[in-house]
Amino acid sequence: KSRMSEFCNLKSSQENSLFVLESQNPNTAQSYDWKDSINQVTIGRHPSCTVVLKDERVSTYHCYLTLSSKSPLSLGIRDNSTNGCFLNGVLIGKGHQVNASEGDEITILKAEVAGEDKKIAFSVNSLQEMPQKKQKTQETSKINQQLQEEITCQICIEVMHQPITVLPCLHNFCGGCLSEWFERSEECPTCHDKPSGVKKNHLLNNMIDIFLSENPNDKRPQEELKEVEQKNVFNQDKVNFDRPKPKAARLMPKNNRVCKQCHKKVENFRCQEGQNHLQCKQCQEYMPERQEFSQRCQVCETPYCNNYWKTGKRCTSGIKKVSEYNFGNIPDDSFYYNKFEQNVLKDHLKQKKVTMARLKNTLVAQLENAELDLSRTDGCITKPGLKPDSQVCEECSATLWKEFLYQYREKVHPQLPNYIKRREDCWYGRDCRTQRHNITHAQKYNHVCSKK
Repeated sequence: KSRMSEFCNLKSSQENSLFVLESQNPNTAQSYDWKDSINQVTIGRHPSCTVVLKDERVSTYHCYLTLSSKSPLSLGIRDNSTNGCFLNGVLIGKGHQVNASEGDEITILKAEVAGEDKKIAFSVNSLQEMPQKKQKTQETSKINQQLQEEITCQICIEVMHQPITVLPCLHNFCGGCLSEWFERSEECPTCHDKPSGVKKNHLLNNMIDIFLSENPNDKRPQEELKEVEQKNVFNQDKVNFDRPKPKAARLMPKNNRVCKQCHKKVENFRCQEGQNHLQCKQCQEYMPERQEFSQRCQVCETPYCNNYWKTGKRCTSGIKKVSEYNFGNIPDDSFYYNKFEQNVLKDHLKQKKVTMARLKNTLVAQLENAELDLSRTDGCITKPGLKPDSQVCEECSATLWKEFLYQYREKVHPQLPNYIKRREDCWYGRDCRTQRHNITHAQKYNHVCSKK
């Protein structure tokens, strides 16, 4: 009878479990079984915490885990620590909150800091759906959550009011918030590019009205909306910003442009009558166009003079061979500014002990064997036949390096941890704009993929 009672209690306990916080190191922490009657769990050193940790580097109340009431069922993690709390290797940040779902890893103390034997981490396992939630409700909630991400102003972090689109980057903000932003900056708040203008987004405004009619709790107070409206200076459907006019020198006919070889013989050459000239992008000086010299980037065809002049004043940078560039890191703007995907690749390279020098050698080999798909390169038109000794500018070499890292990340995807591989592909793929500024969205969906 006693054994039967224990079995029934165990079965009941398993059925009522919503999450199992499984410890990744039993020597430093025990796994925790989250019951459906529990709303919040505290992890820290204080004896009153739900999960008590003894390491001195753990804060008194390190983080708070809250059961979300939205469907699908998920955990909200609020970082309250000094040394940091991490979700899937990405720092949450003190005072910030992110959502975790099945398969995610919550790290309290990294192995890089404490050593592998002192690491403190939990994985979220055995996630069950709330029995009273129907499939239709779950799908509706998921759509609402995705829609809310798209209609949230990244300045005030509220549902947009009188949405304005920045051109040409197409980022959207409240009209009042953007008006106030442009008083102190000339750049887009999201991508930091200088806009050419703005326009009212009537389609997005209609979507917001529909969303708020279905979700009245997300409506902002009328007093707040009136304040936003008063700040909005964009009364026209479209406003074009003034752009600086091109320099007069660039408008001159080619045969009127002169260089130091036009009047006398310099470096055994003197310009003939009607000689075509190129203007160096770096120093703005002119040089004669000569086929026997490498004077243009082989990707964007922008002229540079660093390979032409041998004596006197000349540029120290411009174009050089791809193999001569020093690719020493993973750029901040790689993976379309997706910090999570950057960290995924960094962790993989560290685990496999792959150095940047080794990665560069792989790039050179792929160019030599024409294995890199240059038709997908973003930011410039790449001509076929690019080789390691091709002369390119710094900007195009950076674009080439970022595309190589992206395709390298695609190839190693099967070798990544399960919580990375199990993520659903984002519908917009690598072109998704939300991944740049929304860390929760970047963690939840895979963006190393093409648009569906």
